[in-house]
Amino acid sequence: MDILLIRHPDELAKFSEMIESLALSYLASYLRQHEYTVEILDPCLSGWDEAVLIDQVIKRDFKLLGMSVNSPSILRKTKDLLNKLRLSGMNAPIVLGGFLPSFEDILTLENITDVDFVVRFEGEQTLVELIKNIDFPEKYSSVTGLTYRYKNQIFQNPLRPLIKELDSIHFPSRDHAHLLADSPGYLNILSSRGCFRNCTFCTAQQYTTLPGGPKWRGRSPSNIIDEIEMIIAKWGIRNFVFVDDTFFGPGLLGKERVREFSAEILRRNIKCKFKFECHVKDIEPEIFSLLKSAGLVRVFLGLESGVQQMLDRFNKMSTVEQNKKSLHILSELGIGVDIGFIMFDPYTTFEEVKQNLGFLKSIDTYRGPLMFQDMIIAKGSEMESALTNQRKLVPREYIHDYIIDDDRVEWIRRTMTKCRLELAFIGKQIQQRLLKQAFNSNYCDQELIRSFDWDLINLLNDVIIEVEKTDDKKLIEERGESFVKQSSNIASKYADLLNIPSHQNR
Repeated sequence: MDILLIRHPDELAKFSEMIESLALSYLASYLRQHEYTVEILDPCLSGWDEAVLIDQVIKRDFKLLGMSVNSPSILRKTKDLLNKLRLSGMNAPIVLGGFLPSFEDILTLENITDVDFVVRFEGEQTLVELIKNIDFPEKYSSVTGLTYRYKNQIFQNPLRPLIKELDSIHFPSRDHAHLLADSPGYLNILSSRGCFRNCTFCTAQQYTTLPGGPKWRGRSPSNIIDEIEMIIAKWGIRNFVFVDDTFFGPGLLGKERVREFSAEILRRNIKCKFKFECHVKDIEPEIFSLLKSAGLVRVFLGLESGVQQMLDRFNKMSTVEQNKKSLHILSELGIGVDIGFIMFDPYTTFEEVKQNLGFLKSIDTYRGPLMFQDMIIAKGSEMESALTNQRKLVPREYIHDYIIDDDRVEWIRRTMTKCRLELAFIGKQIQQRLLKQAFNSNYCDQELIRSFDWDLINLLNDVIIEVEKTDDKKLIEERGESFVKQSSNIASKYADLLNIPSHQNR
C-alpha cells in the first residue's frame, strides 16, 4: 500500500455526533484518481481507542502515514500518538496537513520530531507529488507546497497554487459512509472552498489567498447534485450538512449559482434536506423560499455580536439591524437557525457586554453556551497582527490569548469561559437534536430548549449584576466559582431531562 491515512481517536470528542473526515476523504479520492493505493483508518467511527489504532497501524505495510490536524489540542495529542507509533516499530515517514500545520509548518516540525513532512494548505496535488518522490529525498525540494525535514534541517518550499476547477476533483472517497447512514443519518458535503469575506479574527481567507488562489471557488450546481444523487443511490442518505465557509459565492453570480442549485434539485425531483452557513446579507425572502422548496431546513449564521462597534471591529460588513432582519426572515419561512456569537474580544467594554446581553434577550432562536464564546486569536489573522503591534497578546504555542484592559470584563470572560466548558456538551446535544428534528421531523421539546437558553441568559445576567454591585476583587473571585458550580448544576439538570450523561466527551 502507498499511503495510510489515519485520524486521531479524540478528534470528535467535542462533538455529539459522528462525522467523517472530508479532508482525508478528498485526499484518498485524489490519490486513487492518480492510481495510488490508499486506506483510511477512522477510529472515531470504528469505535477504536488509541491502543487499537496503534495495533491496526503496525499490522499494515505502507510507504507513508498521513494525518490532517486542525486544532491545537489534537495537534498536541497527535505528537503523543506518533511517538507511541514510533516506539511500536512504525518506521514509515509521516506527513501532517490541515489548517493548523499549514500556518505553523515550521513550528509543527520543530515541536513534533517524529513528523517528516507538512503539506501546506490545499493538499491533493502536493501529496501525489510527495508519494511519487518518497524514495528520492533529493527531489523533495521540487515539491511545491511541502515543508520537510532532511538531515536534521527543516526546509520550506514555495507554496502551490490552488486547484482552479473544483469539478475536476473526483467526489470524496466515503469509505465509512455506511457507518453513518443510521446515526447521525446525514453526511457532510462541500460545495465550495474558501471565503471572500475578511473578518479580522478569521484566517479562512488567508488559507486560499496565501497560496495565490482566488478567495472563493465553487463547484458547479450540477456537479454538487450529481454527488448528492450518487450518495442517495449508494447509501440511501438524503440529509446533508454543507461545511463550506460560506455557501453563497460573491455578488450576483453567487446568488445565481444558488438559484441554479435549487432549481436543479427541483428539476431532478430529488428529495433531500440540507443545512449550510451564510452571511446575514445573503438572507432574502425570495431566494430562501426557493431554497426551502429545494430542501433547506436549517442555517448557521455568524451573527457574532449585537453591538455595532463590535461588528465593525470584526469587519463583519453587517449591522445589528441586518442581524435581526435575517433572523426574522428565516423565522417567517420556518427555517431553523444556529448562531455564532463572540461575546468577548480583546477590546470588549463592560457596556458592550451589557448591550450584547440585551441583544441575546431580544432574539427568539437557539443561543446555547456559544453566547459565552471569547474570541480565539488565530495565527495569521488580521487581529493577531493588530494585537502584536499593540502588545496585547499573551503568546501561546499555536494560538494566542489576551487580557482585556477592563478588569471587570476580564473576570466575566474567565468566569463565562469556565461556565461554557461545563455546559458545552449539553448545548451541543440540544443543537444536534434541533438538526435531527429538522431532518427527520422528530419530536423536539421546544419548551425545554427555550428553558435551557433562558437559564444561560439569566446566568450571564447574574454575573453582570455581581460585577456591578461590588469592586471587591477577592469577593468577586470567590463568587466566580459559585457561578461555575451553578453552570455545572444547569448541565446536570438538562442532562437528566434529556436522559444523557452531562459530562460525556468533555
